[in-house]
Amino acid sequence: MLIDETMKIIGQQGNNSFYYFENLVIKLLTKYLEDQEKPFRAELRSGPSHIDGLAIEGIDDLPGPTLIEIKYGRIITKLTLHKLFSICKRENYSSILLIIGGNYSAKQKKLAMEIAETLDDDIVFRVWNLNDLSDILDKYPEYVPNINPSLTKLAIKNVVSKSQEIDPIEWKNIRDRHVEQLKKAYTNNDLILFLGAGVSSKAGMPDWNSLISKLMVTMIKRQFSKSLDVTKEEMQLIADEFPKLHGQSPLLEARYIRAGFGKSFGQEISKILYEGIGKEGLGTSILINAIARLCVPKRSGPGIRAVVNYNFDDLIENHLEEVNVEYHPIFRDIDIATQNELGIYHVHGFLPRNIKTYEGVSESLLVFSEEGYHTLFIDPYSWSNIIQLNFLRESICLMVGLSITDPNLRRLLDIAARKNNQIRHYVIFKRLLASEFFENIGEKKAIKTEVIEAFLIAHHKLQEASFQELGLNIIWIEDFDEIPDILNSIKN
Repeated sequence: MLIDETMKIIGQQGNNSFYYFENLVIKLLTKYLEDQEKPFRAELRSGPSHIDGLAIEGIDDLPGPTLIEIKYGRIITKLTLHKLFSICKRENYSSILLIIGGNYSAKQKKLAMEIAETLDDDIVFRVWNLNDLSDILDKYPEYVPNINPSLTKLAIKNVVSKSQEIDPIEWKNIRDRHVEQLKKAYTNNDLILFLGAGVSSKAGMPDWNSLISKLMVTMIKRQFSKSLDVTKEEMQLIADEFPKLHGQSPLLEARYIRAGFGKSFGQEISKILYEGIGKEGLGTSILINAIARLCVPKRSGPGIRAVVNYNFDDLIENHLEEVNVEYHPIFRDIDIATQNELGIYHVHGFLPRNIKTYEGVSESLLVFSEEGYHTLFIDPYSWSNIIQLNFLRESICLMVGLSITDPNLRRLLDIAARKNNQIRHYVIFKRLLASEFFENIGEKKAIKTEVIEAFLIAHHKLQEASFQELGLNIIWIEDFDEIPDILNSIKN
């Protein structure tokens, strides 16, 4: 059984065994209650006492609020139960769920129930031992904690084995529940948008590889055209081969190019960013229009509290003007949005079309190359780090057009997740389809479709568990064109 294998490895962790068991239980309860569409709060203070968890609307048929206490390898005494019942009476909780790890027999479980009956008839009491926990773990094997390689391997093995039992459209039901939570955050004026490169690229802005390639061609042309007869084809060939010289490291490529341009680096990026604006619909998209509409305030409040923009361009600002939203671009620590303005936080720097319109843009940090990331890592109190961390700790965040590979963002997500056991933020990702998988591996390689589909279900489940470690719920889509519809549904 999975529970036996898991507990065996947890038991080998010495003094840390309890913490790993508690971590496992909290992760399972978070997912279990999410599927019941019930809120769960982990590790909180209730008056003078600390409790492991609180199921506000109950769990299964237990009435809420339900106090949850987790014990590992300890004898449950009458004193322990009396303490739990006292907390419930003081805080007006309706029930207690005691979850016990280790060798806790059915006989001991029955004894605890008998003691509880003598303490209070009005408070419902229930005990789960490993047999009860086993059913939940079998349902969510991807949430086996990443303690060591043995457990990680065990989790993967069990997720893959269960993939054939999972409803192939289950993810759509989960997506609907996530969108409902985003609607609540929007209604409560507590939703923050985090926007990445995928948003701007939909409007025809160059992606990272195109930007690097064009910058490289421009640099070659500037450096060598006066002394050498270099054709366009030769410049492009060098630009295409350039990434291989730096081990395919985009940050090293950018650092090299930045050194080549010197002080004109920002100007050159700006030229390339906006060179196609206004031609054949470039500079706008259905997605950006949907984002702008979502930012239009409601009668009862703003809906969107702020926008964190990792892009250098001013496309969002331009579209907000079209829908008459008052906004304030923020790209340095002295910039502050008023109560009537929507703050657009350019945490990696800002390169608007008309730099003269914004005072101090030329001095703002441009996180484009390796040294820019080093600056953020070295200075944990930089305004951009503090802003992102505060939003991640205090509000509900929806991430659009982000791959979550940015090392600094992952670090901030990890910090915020450690301080809050609730998985409260959302990121939109595209699912890998079986047809796309076949295209990637080539048709000549023999592999059955059902094998690929089972693998992809397991792959997506493991991705969900991995990102929940960072406090992120994945909202899956099959096509990027679905994103505007999701944003529209949040507002409507």
